[in-house]
Amino acid sequence: MPPPPGAAVASRLNARFREGRPSADLTIIGVMLHQFDELEDPDRPWLRCPKFCHGIGQPCGCYFLSDRLSGQAVFADMPKNNQGKIPTWSEKTGGFVWNMGSSRIHCAFAGDAGSRARVCDPPGATEQCTPGCTDEWHPWCDGNHPDVWCDGNPWRPADVQPMLSQYRHRKAPYNTYNEFVIDAEYTDQRMPEAVEAFFYPMTSSCETSSKCRAYVARIHQKFLREYRLDADKVPLLGFRTDDWDNPFFVAPAVPPPQADEEEY
Repeated sequence: MPPPPGAAVASRLNARFREGRPSADLTIIGVMLHQFDELEDPDRPWLRCPKFCHGIGQPCGCYFLSDRLSGQAVFADMPKNNQGKIPTWSEKTGGFVWNMGSSRIHCAFAGDAGSRARVCDPPGATEQCTPGCTDEWHPWCDGNHPDVWCDGNPWRPADVQPMLSQYRHRKAPYNTYNEFVIDAEYTDQRMPEAVEAFFYPMTSSCETSSKCRAYVARIHQKFLREYRLDADKVPLLGFRTDDWDNPFFVAPAVPPPQADEEEY
């Protein structure tokens, strides 16, 4: 029996997960996930938030954050969470996998930095402001702080290697997911290559969440139709947070959502 469509992508991501290591080269640090957080385009959530949305010129409430999206790097050498699992932002929310060969970042943190509160006005990077990263209370981390959290100061893209080198040794209660602030304008211009796959976590929370299996399956199909791709090229994957060898696998079929189900 031939492998299911997308099996080669799942295998590639699993290899990258196992082999991920601290590096300035973001293509080899592991697998970069984005979990949907309602700061994306509500109609096409693989894109950044637009100024107007829903097809009727309605102002988008998230537009002031349109200069970034969030990411988190997962790799086999990262610290386990308190349940011994791969730490993630949410156990009940799916998302997609960034292709870091077609992406770039504004900065990185060894934990959740609350980056949505670090806003540039107007949106976008300038010499005075880096979206989701620096503000008047948080300058760049100089790397000399005794803890990788660096008082919440952001690590520059060029300093990802030392940040991840320290992050992978974090212990409880600091063994949480990391945060990468993705340059959303840059990745928007590189669609669909900037997305490698869609995924949802294989957790009980996902089974009961309205924004997990069925929602991600619907968005996945929408993405394929828009860019005229098939599931072998960009598959829908399950993500096992308790599997430290092969967390990604081709997802089982998801029942179609009700016709009147809303995306947001």
